[in-house]
Parts: sequence; C-alpha cells; structure tokens
Amino acid sequence: MLEELRVKQKQEEKMQEELDDLKESLKANKQNLDAVTSDRDSLVSLCNEKDKELQVKINEFFYLYIIGRLVLVIVQSNRLLF
Repeated sequence: MLEELRVKQKQEEKMQEELDDLKESLKANKQNLDAVTSDRDSLVSLCNEKDKELQVKINEFFYLYIIGRLVLVIVQSNRLLF
C-alpha cells in the first residue's frame, strides 16, 4: 500500500511538472502571439498611411496629366488660329 502511494505521488509530481511546462509553453506562445499581433497592427497602420499617400500622388499625377493635355490642346488650337 505504501508503495502504491509513492507511485501515485510520483505520477502526480510528473503530471504537475508536465502541467507547469504546458503553462510555460502557453505563456510563451501568448507572448509571441501578442508580439505578432502588435507587429501586424503596426504594418496595417503603415500600409494605410502609405495607401493614403499613394492616392494623393495618383490624384496629383492625374490632375497634372489633365492640365498638361489641356495646355497641349490650347497650344495646338492657337497654332491653328495663326
């Protein structure tokens, strides 16, 4: 009976160690997940900023292109008049 108790205690100690190891592993994984989530959020924010900047540049290019085309039409029209 005493031997059975010792075996059971050893099993419980081993299970407790395994549980502690799993808890530590879970904690490390949670920290990694938090870090990855933070990095992802930073990248999403940066992409959003860059997207806004790109849209501004595209609009500027479009307006300059239209103005350039209008100037070209005016110049060509003036040449036809003279």
